[in-house]
Amino acid sequence: MTTFTWSITNLITVPKLNGQNNVVTALSYQVLGNNGTNTASYQRNMSVNYISGLPFTSFSSLTEAEVIGWVQKNLGKSAITNIENYVQEKLNEIASPITVATPQKLPWAN
Repeated sequence: MTTFTWSITNLITVPKLNGQNNVVTALSYQVLGNNGTNTASYQRNMSVNYISGLPFTSFSSLTEAEVIGWVQKNLGKSAITNIENYVQEKLNEIASPITVATPQKLPWAN
């Protein structure tokens, strides 16, 4: 069974936006799959839009779980499933590599 771990690898901020300080405007995330033998990953960047008037968490109070929540909410259930399926496919390929056919010189040709 594969365990999928979501993590945030980078946060990019601007000093001031819509009356708030140190606002996250972009991030990088990773999904790591581990089946007990092998590991595969998926990494992407994502823009973040803070809308004035919505609840705001100061940068120093952010938790990784909260930011992962932003990512997953933005992606939606279907994309989350697709990402985890992609990582699983990479793990399957590691376990059973695809054999590439290569042309061979004919044994009777000089």
